[in-house]
Amino acid sequence: GYQQQPPAQGYQQQPPAQGYQQQPPAQGYQQQPPVQGYQQQGYQQQPPAQGYQQQPPASQGYPQQQAPQGYGQQQPPPNQGYPQQPPAAPKQQQQQPPATQPPPQQTAQITQQMQQMNVNEDTGHPTVRPAANFDAETDANVLRKAMKGLGTDEAAIINVLANRSNEQRQAIRQKFKLMFGKDLIRELKSELSGNFENVIVAVMEPKVLYDAKCLRGAMKGLGTDESCLIEILCTRTNAEILQIRQAYKDEFRRDLERDVVSETSGHFKRLLVSMCQGAREENTAVDQAKAQREAQELYQVGMVTLLLTMAPV
Repeated sequence: GYQQQPPAQGYQQQPPAQGYQQQPPAQGYQQQPPVQGYQQQGYQQQPPAQGYQQQPPASQGYPQQQAPQGYGQQQPPPNQGYPQQPPAAPKQQQQQPPATQPPPQQTAQITQQMQQMNVNEDTGHPTVRPAANFDAETDANVLRKAMKGLGTDEAAIINVLANRSNEQRQAIRQKFKLMFGKDLIRELKSELSGNFENVIVAVMEPKVLYDAKCLRGAMKGLGTDESCLIEILCTRTNAEILQIRQAYKDEFRRDLERDVVSETSGHFKRLLVSMCQGAREENTAVDQAKAQREAQELYQVGMVTLLLTMAPV
C-alpha cells in the first residue's frame, strides 16, 4: 500500500503548481516592460522631463539674467555719487579761516575793558565779612551755652560762625580754650554730625591749614582733583603758598612739591611745580599791549577748538 503512494507522483501532477508557475502573469509582471512602455509612454508623456533637459534654456536664460552685469552697471552711480561728498570738506575749510578772526568791534570792546582794569581794585563781593563790634569773649559764651547740656542749639552756632571772618573765628577759638579749657573744634565735632559738622569744622580751620588739607585730599587715593590744585596754587600769593607748604609738611609729614610731581604730568606738572615755589612776579603793573596780544591769541585758539568740536565727523 505504501507503493500506491505514486499518487504522490500525482503530487508531481501538481503542475497546476506549474500553473502557479503559469503565473507568468508574474512574468506578465515581468511583462511590465509595458511598464517600460509606461516609462516610454508615460515618460514620453513627461517630455517635461525632457523639458527639464530643456531647462538649459533656463540656464541659458539664467545667464541671460545678466542682472549681475546690470547690477554692476547700477553700482557705478552710487560709487560716483559717494565721491561727490568731498565738496563738504572744502566748505568746512572755507568756513574756518573767517571764524578764527574776531570781529573788529569785539576786539575794540575787549581792549577797552582791559584798559579799564585795575589790579588793585576790589571786584569781589564776599558774603562773609568781619563783624562790627566784635567781641571774642561774648561769642565764646554763646557757643558754650549752645553746646552745654542736652541737645545743641544749631541756630546759635550758625549765627555766630557764619557771620565772622576767619581771623575772628580763630580769636574765638583761642578765647574759648582760655575760658573753658576745651578745644572748640573738638567740642563742635562731639555735638554735630553729617555735612553740617563738616562745614562748621571747615570754617573753623585756619585758611592755610584748610588749603593744605584740600591739597592733600585732591591727591590722595586714586585719581587727582586737578581743579582743586589749580584753584589753590594759582590763586594764592607767594607768602600764602610758602605757608601752605609748611602747613602741609607739619600736618602730613610730606613734601607738597613731591606729591604734585607724583600726581601730575606734562606741562601741567611743570606749571604746578612753578607755582609751588612761591616766587612768581607779583607786579601790579599791566602791559596792555601784551595783554591784548595774548587775549587775541587765546580767542583764536578757542574759536578753532570750538569749530573742530562742532565739525561733523
